[in-house]
Amino acid sequence: QGQQSVREVRDAASEFSSDGNSFEVEFQSISDVWDSKQLSPLFHDAAAVIHTAGPYHNRYPIPLRTAIETNVPVYVDVSDPLPYLDSSLELNEDAISSGTKALIAAGAFPGMSNLMAMEAAGSLPPGCQILDSGFNYFTAGLGGSGDVNLYITNLGFGDDMPQY
Repeated sequence: QGQQSVREVRDAASEFSSDGNSFEVEFQSISDVWDSKQLSPLFHDAAAVIHTAGPYHNRYPIPLRTAIETNVPVYVDVSDPLPYLDSSLELNEDAISSGTKALIAAGAFPGMSNLMAMEAAGSLPPGCQILDSGFNYFTAGLGGSGDVNLYITNLGFGDDMPQY
């Protein structure tokens, strides 16, 4: 199953590179995605890091911290537990200082809203700047169980996912 995912990413990347852009997609298998000593050498010359290897529950954003420390220009994750997000947001000044642009919580809950906010911000006239944006979630049909929905989405169900 992991090899299929690798093929899908490479196929998508080849479509992008046909537009005259050149880059290399590299997958690395590590034993612990929460170990900065394993992450740091991998992030050293990376143009971007996409972190999808949760669960993020009861974790500190070590991959984001490592991306900031190694000056990775772009970092994206699909985290959604509120304590994890709060810890990630506390790294904002460090990210700005290092030049790391981070999109956190880019998954289904609340990621789509983040992407919509970026789209809206991109359409602002020159000179306008977004200082902050916030969203409240309500999952229709579930009696207002948005927080529970976020929680169970993060914990996940099913087989363990390979980490690259």
